[in-house]
Amino acid sequence: MNKRLIVGTMILLGITVVIPFAYDHNLDKGVGNRMPNYLSSYPDIGYFKIDPETILVSLDEGNVDVFTRLQEDPSSVVSLTNISFSWTQADVLKIVKALGQLVWGDQMDLEHWSVYDFYLQKDCENNPNGFDSAIITYFKAVEMNGKKVYTTRYIEIDPYYSMVRWGNGATYPQPILYKWKSFNLATSTITAEDALRISEEHGGMEARRKANNKCLIQVSPSKNDDKWVVYYIPPADFSAQVDLHTGEYETR
Repeated sequence: MNKRLIVGTMILLGITVVIPFAYDHNLDKGVGNRMPNYLSSYPDIGYFKIDPETILVSLDEGNVDVFTRLQEDPSSVVSLTNISFSWTQADVLKIVKALGQLVWGDQMDLEHWSVYDFYLQKDCENNPNGFDSAIITYFKAVEMNGKKVYTTRYIEIDPYYSMVRWGNGATYPQPILYKWKSFNLATSTITAEDALRISEEHGGMEARRKANNKCLIQVSPSKNDDKWVVYYIPPADFSAQVDLHTGEYETR
């Protein structure tokens, strides 16, 4: 083979390998300034008031008129006290479905949307069962102005402040190599509250008690290996990974 042809082929191969990495690295830097799982990253945001003590019963009864547009400054809303919430994963998604229908005419069906991030939180307490706040970020691939992009939506549910927050309108170029991964809630058999229970039974309860319940429990997905990750945020120093399908666990 002609030496020039060999050199040219090698240069072409090198460019083919390097360009996708360089492109994706540049995207990472841009996305890092406006992560899709932060409300501040969205050009279109909104706030609604809810009655956290009645919203689930109302939705179960078919009453979807459970959101009232917030008229006051969100930062001035006072937190509820002397009350505890133990909402399940299904409870959270029920509220998300109703909110999506109201805001976008879209119930955020998992057949059409992928889950970018899902955080469920609970203040440490004895026998924690369920959660008292949640954040979920959705994405899907679309074509916009001839380019393939991801469009995202953000929903935050905070019953202690009797409020839900939403964000819409953020888009991100699709990487060449490192496509966004989703957490497949639609096929999961182990729920977030299952993962919390398993963690409690295998070290979490002890870690929580050592911290005198002055901690925060967060359950979120690990998209790389289809596991729930249960964190007991300091001063409790413990975490568990629970398989999404089998319930098998590892602790740290």
